[in-house]
Amino acid sequence: MAAITGRKGAQGGGVNQAELTRMDRMIDSEMKLRFPAGAVQRATVLQPGDDPDELLIRVFVAVPDGPQDPRRSLEAWAQAHEAAMKRVRRELSLRIPEARLLEFTVEDAGAMDAAPRITMPDDPALTSTPLSAREIVETTLALLRRNYVFADRAEQAAAAIEARLAAGEYDDLDEAALAERLTAQLDGICADKHLRVRTMPPRMQRPPRPGPDRPEPETGHRGHPLNYGIFRVERLEGNVGYIDLRGVADPEEAGPAIAAAMQLVSGTYALIIDLRRNHGGSPLGVAFWCSYLFPDAGTHLSDIFHADWTGRSTC
Repeated sequence: MAAITGRKGAQGGGVNQAELTRMDRMIDSEMKLRFPAGAVQRATVLQPGDDPDELLIRVFVAVPDGPQDPRRSLEAWAQAHEAAMKRVRRELSLRIPEARLLEFTVEDAGAMDAAPRITMPDDPALTSTPLSAREIVETTLALLRRNYVFADRAEQAAAAIEARLAAGEYDDLDEAALAERLTAQLDGICADKHLRVRTMPPRMQRPPRPGPDRPEPETGHRGHPLNYGIFRVERLEGNVGYIDLRGVADPEEAGPAIAAAMQLVSGTYALIIDLRRNHGGSPLGVAFWCSYLFPDAGTHLSDIFHADWTGRSTC
């Protein structure tokens, strides 16, 4: 998908809990974008069995309230959204092979096990043909229109790109060239360096699972290979602390590494946090770093506006 991506755990043995949590948030947002507004209540990612390599994506659909038969309501929903369901299944097969099962159901807190559901298993045949340029562009523009904070610029950029699409400008481009072209064209209209179209790197073939004849491979490191953006931490002459911070990771994963860095520079007379090569990252990570610099949790740091929300998130 243009925005749906999946990543393995650091040891190559399935999706770890932190990745699963991040993927859950991302899938919930993406599923709401892949269907008409209001059609999906929420979506979640589950590991249904003992196999860490298998994921279930469960989508709770919006059906009319009242005494209607839930099964018939789900069937009517599926009939109305059949094309989108098939497209999502194909995109998942291409982008997140771990998502072996895609399930559509209705919210029933009293009897989840008895709730009707429609299950779409992974079909390897779906991966034989990559997404076309038209599919990628159309998905990108749907995301732009739904998510971009400046709706007028989003519509202006989308209309211009649709005209180029109709003229066949993207027909002969591979994914990398298409992403580069779209990014340049979006920047030409929106003048926003944060607005980019990216391609996913090729997925690595998973190594054989460890067993009696195949011991667990040595990874050469523990934790995160880039140390959560913490490139260097030291005490300079004059008891000045120095942190070369090149990225801001989510504290759910990076909390212990951040705490260790701040512990090393505790008690210094001054602290330099070098952000010259920092590429940004998690707003929650920013709040976590700043929690060491302000006396209490009442300091207002920022507001974040989401186009698909009714308000702002504040930290």
